[in-house]
Formats: sequence, structure tokens, C-alpha cells
Amino acid sequence: MSPMMHLWIRFAVAVGLIYLAGGNMSLSAAVPPITVVSPPNYANAVAGYMDDAPLGAAEQHFQQIIAPSLIPGIQVGATITGLGFRVVTGDPSVPAQVVPNYQIWLSQSALNPASMSLTFSQNRGADFTLVRTGSLNITENMFPGGIGLNAMGIIQFTTPYVYQGGSLLIEVAYDSFPLGGVRADAAYPFDTSVARTGFGDGYSATVADGLFGEALVMGFQVVPVPEPSFVLPLAGGLLLLAFYARNRR
Repeated sequence: MSPMMHLWIRFAVAVGLIYLAGGNMSLSAAVPPITVVSPPNYANAVAGYMDDAPLGAAEQHFQQIIAPSLIPGIQVGATITGLGFRVVTGDPSVPAQVVPNYQIWLSQSALNPASMSLTFSQNRGADFTLVRTGSLNITENMFPGGIGLNAMGIIQFTTPYVYQGGSLLIEVAYDSFPLGGVRADAAYPFDTSVARTGFGDGYSATVADGLFGEALVMGFQVVPVPEPSFVLPLAGGLLLLAFYARNRR
């Protein structure tokens, strides 16, 4: 066996080991982020109901639990990097302003939507993660309004969240909007076995005043689980090349 063939075989084996170890994702195809809308049937349609949260003027603290069936586009292991809301049809755009505090948490829900608790802490899973905190700078037309299907405004996370599967808990708390807010698009009434929402009284609330069969229309900015599209063909090609070189001797 020639030294060159030895080199090719070693390189092919090394590439294969890198793939198996998952140690070099740069050899996989780049995966651009996508936006997954929940509930999915409102991705291209207006839900039509409206809620002051999460774009309303008054301070708020709320939770929403959604079943996996409402986010079929998010695979287990996918990374969520942002959360979006859209203005209900007929309302104006959210004015450009800085909201002093706007916090978002995500976790695998400890309870399913139908069993949701009024106590916020009882709904939080073991992976409860603060994905963004601090002031929120709302730029011009970040949340555009008007008649019809308005575009989703995405709030970027500072800490990405890896989806663990099961029902997903979304928790949001924010101070009053200094220049006023608008109403967000929502679906109501909604099947409480797949979506339920609890609204507290003020930013620091720890319990909900009530639970509602409501699904706020949300857009999750997601980086899907990457699927290798380069490593295996490369390794296979190199092994075939080595086999061909061997049989030429």
C-alpha cells in the first residue's frame, strides 16, 4: 500500500470520527434561523382576538403554556433565539420607545396546559431560563400595525434556549410602556388542552388572577437541529478513493 493511500485512509477515518463525536459542526451545512408561528394555523391568517399583553401600555406579568402540537416546527434540541408578537389588525404600530424592563423566560412546562396552576412557580420546569432581561428598545415599525395581517416583531434573546420537548412555558414580565402600547393578535376562545394563559397583576406578580383558554399568536425564532450534509459524503468519497487506489496497484 502506497504512502499516499495510507494518508487518504487516515484522513477519511479522522473525518468520520469528527462526525461521530459531533465536534466540528462547521463541516455540516449552515442552518439559517426560521420563524415558527404558534398556533400554526395563524401563520398566514389573522387570529382576530386582541389582548393588551404583551404589547400593552400597562405593566404586566403573564405565563402561557402551549402543547407540542402548536409548535410542530420546533424539533427537540432546536435552539430558540427570539420571540415575536404581532399587532392585531386595525391597531396602529407600537410607538418607538424604550421600555425600562422587559423580561422573558422559557422552560419545559412542569404542567400541561389543562393542568396549569395559578401559581407561576408551579408551572416552571427544571430548565427555567431567563432568555432576555433589561430595557427593550422598540424601534420604528418594529411592531407594525394597520389593517390585515401585520408582520411579526421579533425580540432577540441574549441567552438562547434549547427546546427539550413537551409543553413549552413562556413567561413575560414588563414595565409600563412610556409612550403607550397596542393590542396583540390572539386566538380566543381556544382549546385549553393545548394552550392556556394566566395573567398576573403587575410586573412583580407571582400568581395569576385567572386562567384563560387563549393563545397569544407568537413567532419563535428558531435555529433548527443541524443535519450533516457534508461530512459523510466526504468521508465516503475518500474511502472510495482509497479503495480505488488500492485496486489499481
